Amino acid sequence: MMKPGKVSTLVSLILIAVFTVGPLVAQQAEMSASEDVYESGTTVRVSDSVEGDVIVAAGSVTIDSSVSEDVVATGGLVSITGNVGDDVRTSGAVVTINGDIGGDLAAAALFLTLESGSTVNGNAWLTGRTVTVAGNVNQTLSVNGEKVVLSGTYGGDVEVHANSIGLAPSAVIKGDLTYSAPGEAVIEDGAVIEGEVIREETDLSDPETWAEEALGSLKFYFGLALCAIVLFLVYPNWFEKVIEGSGEAPFKSVGLGFVVLVVTPVLAILLLISGLGAPLGLITLGVALATVVAGILVGIVCVGDAGFRALGQSPDKSKWARVWSIFAAAAVLMLIGFVPYGGWVFFIVLLLGIGAMKRYFYQQYVDQEG
Repeated sequence: MMKPGKVSTLVSLILIAVFTVGPLVAQQAEMSASEDVYESGTTVRVSDSVEGDVIVAAGSVTIDSSVSEDVVATGGLVSITGNVGDDVRTSGAVVTINGDIGGDLAAAALFLTLESGSTVNGNAWLTGRTVTVAGNVNQTLSVNGEKVVLSGTYGGDVEVHANSIGLAPSAVIKGDLTYSAPGEAVIEDGAVIEGEVIREETDLSDPETWAEEALGSLKFYFGLALCAIVLFLVYPNWFEKVIEGSGEAPFKSVGLGFVVLVVTPVLAILLLISGLGAPLGLITLGVALATVVAGILVGIVCVGDAGFRALGQSPDKSKWARVWSIFAAAAVLMLIGFVPYGGWVFFIVLLLGIGAMKRYFYQQYVDQEG
């Protein structure tokens, strides 16, 4: 189960999907079909009953008719008010569901609402910043979010991970309520919980919880170090030139990295929503994502180099020295991650890597022009 601190990462992925897929086809479409529906555009509406599946992606998605099989919908605004015979999988910035779902529901959004007139006959997995579950879920319900409000009837166990959890007087849980949050869940008078109420502690002072967090961080940073090492061994000469530039002007590299990180996605989104520039915008967005991934790997190599030189050592003597410097840099970043605001250090390393790469490419361009 994803913890509240991971929600922002998921939301970023949702928004990437929305801005990538939605505006690719600059059109409005109102679907009237009796068979499977596959559609994308700026606005898509399914207004007639569908005997089959509906798979749509758009800036705005409305499904206000019955669908006999599955629904897969992604968009900026997603509204599903018709009945669905099988499963629903949806994501967006704002997602609203007000219909009966015959199977399971999996949904992720910034603002996610299951209206009081809706029923999920299977299981439900919901993730978002603000999640309101006023409808009914006949089987198990799992929710991750910043703020979660429950006011419906739930036939099985309910599991919630959030910063704020509230149960309205109309809430009925026929199984257990298991939750984790910084504070206790607010259970108003009138709410019914037939099973047990179990609060999972998330305090890192607990050895078991701390070990779990440490293991997860170890896997993450070890994976980054391994990827950086492989790239370095494949492109050693390129890395040496990039590292040399970052060492000469680290603050300039960080500043340039910040500019690139901010400007490139904005440019991509502007191109995407322009319609005519959508293909170029998609390419730009792909480059931006690749730059972020490469930036953190390059940043780790640069930090390892700087660390060794600060200790009076030179990792240039052998490739194995460079390998150890990369592992050392990843280990230091992992340890800093347990310190309050340690994530900012990781962010600065990312900016350093992006800026170092851009300075290298710019210098290459200047040299060619000269």
